[in-house]
Amino acid sequence: MHVQGLFCSSPALVAVALMQQRQSDHIFVLPDSESAAYFQNDLANILGDDRVFFFPSSYKRMTAQLQPHEGNIILRTRVLEALLNTSRKYITIVTHAYALAEKVVSGNHLQRNTLQLRKGEKISIDFIREVLHEYNFSNCDFVYEPGQFSIRGSIVDIFSYSNNQPYRVDFFGDEVESIRSFHIDSQLSDTQTDLIHIIPNLGTEKHRGEQSCFLKQFDDSTVVWSNNIALTLSEIDRINANPPASVLAGDEYVPFRADETFVDETKVVSLLQRFCNVEFGSDSYFESSVAVKFNTAPQPVFNKNFELLAQDIVSHTERGYTVALMSENKKQFDRLRNIFSGITPKAEFVAMPNILHEGFIDHDLNLCLYTDHQIFDRYRKYRTAFSLSPSKNLTLKELQGLHPGDYIVHVDHGVGIFGGLEKMEVNGKTQECIRLVYRDNDVLYVNIHNLHKVSKFRGKDSEQPKLNKLGHAAWHNLKQNAKKKVKDIARDLILLYVQRRENKGFAFSDDTYMQE
Repeated sequence: MHVQGLFCSSPALVAVALMQQRQSDHIFVLPDSESAAYFQNDLANILGDDRVFFFPSSYKRMTAQLQPHEGNIILRTRVLEALLNTSRKYITIVTHAYALAEKVVSGNHLQRNTLQLRKGEKISIDFIREVLHEYNFSNCDFVYEPGQFSIRGSIVDIFSYSNNQPYRVDFFGDEVESIRSFHIDSQLSDTQTDLIHIIPNLGTEKHRGEQSCFLKQFDDSTVVWSNNIALTLSEIDRINANPPASVLAGDEYVPFRADETFVDETKVVSLLQRFCNVEFGSDSYFESSVAVKFNTAPQPVFNKNFELLAQDIVSHTERGYTVALMSENKKQFDRLRNIFSGITPKAEFVAMPNILHEGFIDHDLNLCLYTDHQIFDRYRKYRTAFSLSPSKNLTLKELQGLHPGDYIVHVDHGVGIFGGLEKMEVNGKTQECIRLVYRDNDVLYVNIHNLHKVSKFRGKDSEQPKLNKLGHAAWHNLKQNAKKKVKDIARDLILLYVQRRENKGFAFSDDTYMQE
């Protein structure tokens, strides 16, 4: 099928409407990673984040020297894990040329290299340790990135390559008592679960196994949606013709084996011909048995000209169009109504608290769907990749990089010196603690669960901080003085604004809508 006349985000809406009629797996193939990510965001905003998967390339950029992308590896593994689920319904996946060019492990190989843990099952911690060593997971004190695990008594922390948070598994003897994910920085539990899959890095030499094209994982009932599939195929052909020379493995670059990693263009074409193909670009690659024409147009460019926007809304409303404005921020609708009230009361719109990447006009449905970020001429970034949120608190990754002698600040006790990590017995349980040394060699042990109270000292490189003494009032007084100075500044500002309000000012003309 060749679908013509769809612009901006309209293909996503058409796809969702047709997906409700055709109950099967749906794969969306875009030429590049950015357009694929925006398309995935559009589908996720309509269907929900948990119903649309993004399948990216394993690497940051396709250059002569490849660097694996940790977040993308997690996203790819999550998709493969979802395909293994026999109880799943239908799956929706968005991908692009570079990702499609990479081979993936077969379902059978993935099953053999997946550790499944279920609440209530009997399994020994020693067995889990052996399996994780076989998976090349590293044993460390605290997990902060995929491929790590930690065993502390009856608690096992594991960071799988199929989830963006680590799991904490509690044992009672040899029985799995509870499973929950937790935040890396705060160590606080997030969600409870009954079943998890621990999957190694499938891109490493040891776990490559049997590999084939990603499309081979799907049956003939699958629907493949593509925008300019000819460009996608030419990109795959270009990758095979000019493969990268090396890839980063650990801390060094090693020769890259293109024939073991990439699938050629002809194989992709032969697999695509098994499926129902829907092409929504300007040209079709396959011979179409059905052609469908839509009558849409891109959202006009307003460049923050609200008089022009108001005129456009009034003009379309008078011609029988419904004008809907989309925004994630509900206050934006009040802001726009206030602006339009100063221009013309006829500029009325339907408020839609959702967002698409690009608005459009559908002349068949008499519908104008405009987005606020385009109206205000703001760049909107897509959201797909896995990342750790930056924090001013000490993170576990920073903790691993600290050396004895580094300066640390505790919110309650002040500046001390990092003295290393130690294990302590507390109420019969082994716990990890940070050892902080203060003035006069006073020692403070901070439990790993209180990392949010500790941060690395950040000051001028040339200045050495003054160590505080435990139990002394100096640090408390220093904080109180800082608070007092902030209050003094606030008080001065309030007095200044009072004086300004009491002064007789010049009477300017009424504010325009732009000033409002």
